[in-house]
Amino acid sequence: MPHTHRATLWLSALVLVAGLLPLRSDGDTAQCRNVTTSLSARVNDPVAGDEAFFKLPSGPSNVMLLLDNSGSMEALPQCDNFSYNSFSNTGTSGACNAPPLTAPDASGFPSSGNTLASFLVKGTCLPASDPALSSGQRNPATAWMETISPKTALPDPGHTATAYLNDSPPWVLCPGSGVNGNKCLFDKDAYYLYGSWNQTSATRAASDVDPALLPGCTYRVGSYDFDMGPHGCTACMESHGFYFFNIRYATAVSSGQVTNSATTGVRYRFKGTFLNANPPKFVTSRFVVKDIAWIGTASKPADEIRLGLTILHASSPVGGTLVVPLGPDRAHSFPYVQANFAPVRQAIIDAVNGVRADGT
Repeated sequence: MPHTHRATLWLSALVLVAGLLPLRSDGDTAQCRNVTTSLSARVNDPVAGDEAFFKLPSGPSNVMLLLDNSGSMEALPQCDNFSYNSFSNTGTSGACNAPPLTAPDASGFPSSGNTLASFLVKGTCLPASDPALSSGQRNPATAWMETISPKTALPDPGHTATAYLNDSPPWVLCPGSGVNGNKCLFDKDAYYLYGSWNQTSATRAASDVDPALLPGCTYRVGSYDFDMGPHGCTACMESHGFYFFNIRYATAVSSGQVTNSATTGVRYRFKGTFLNANPPKFVTSRFVVKDIAWIGTASKPADEIRLGLTILHASSPVGGTLVVPLGPDRAHSFPYVQANFAPVRQAIIDAVNGVRADGT
């Protein structure tokens, strides 16, 4: 479902820029020749320059995380730049073009017993290789879709809270209902169109559990609902999490015979399980950043480095915004104490989750 393009998402193509930045101001030439005595003295109470400190075999490194919030981050990884036309356009090439399925011929309707609810459907979840399709109706560039295994687990569920850190993103209200119905990235029982998502939510086109929406394999034309489930849709959603289809439906019936019909053109549905397994770039990158910043019960090398966060933006003026400076400060960087590192890490997690300073 189209929506106004938002280029200000907290979206994240992860780039790690690691530089051993000075923890104290540089000394002059004479000071830099001083012999190193102890690591802690050099970090917390230096009496000379810090050249010797950076020659030590250990010490806190400095890593600035750069996150891209340009519009292309809304795309699936295989789709490069974001376009609402992805999967709406058809073709025999292009990784994110739907296969050019032709609707079944009108001769496929039974000779009698038809009503205005009668329909025929051609569908597939093997857009690159389906042997039931002619070569002109397959798109080999979509072979990547056939390799995705649907997942029910969210791609960014947050982290289990500790005594020092909390990661409870606003997009995990699954399954949602009412005003929170779309606040899930992504609902395993819901169905979506390409680009129906933003920073914290995704508009559902259908749902197998929400009675306010049509079931996932039902397509509505006017006042008629066409159930494609028995025609391969249900099986495709279970095995691959998506379905491309083209429906021919009766528009005029006389004495049980279809005298006129129309087609929907090629349509598609993505189940939440497909998007959980292959989410938009901003979803994956956001979680990677938070996972680096997270300090859990099991230690990892990144726990003891000084981190910061900068958001890169494509809008004018082009550049970046320093959101979280490198931290903790020098006095609390060594020796490593989890409580000293936690405030900076929480600030990074909150920024990525879109939480403001007042906690809203």
